Amino acid sequence: MKIKKDKNYEILETEVLTFKSLIEKNIIEHLLNVGVLDEDEACFGITVKQAAFDYDANIDELFFKSLGHSNYTTKAIEAFKNLVVLGENDCPECGGVVEDLYSCGKVYRHDYDSEPYVDGQVEYKRCTNCKLEF
Repeated sequence: MKIKKDKNYEILETEVLTFKSLIEKNIIEHLLNVGVLDEDEACFGITVKQAAFDYDANIDELFFKSLGHSNYTTKAIEAFKNLVVLGENDCPECGGVVEDLYSCGKVYRHDYDSEPYVDGQVEYKRCTNCKLEF
């Protein structure tokens, strides 16, 4: 799993003065340890707020305390809640697994004896999780 690098991630990066490579790792580890996230595709493409909807405790406070921060702004809390969890696969929207739908292009031949070749081949794919077609 990984975190989408958007404006919320940048806000959290500036608020939490830790090594940049450790922030994403700490967020994922914290959410997995607390039980908010599973290693399941159902968690891909959703925000931390959506994932923690049924969770009792304030996961944002627990996260900042685990980093050793007691003073954090509401801007940082909102940025943490709006972080988007992605999978490690190819879907640009959620990081889910992508399946090939079809590919098309123009087939050319020089003559009947030569091998055909495809020019301008375009592949169409669909995510198995969020059903995005691209």
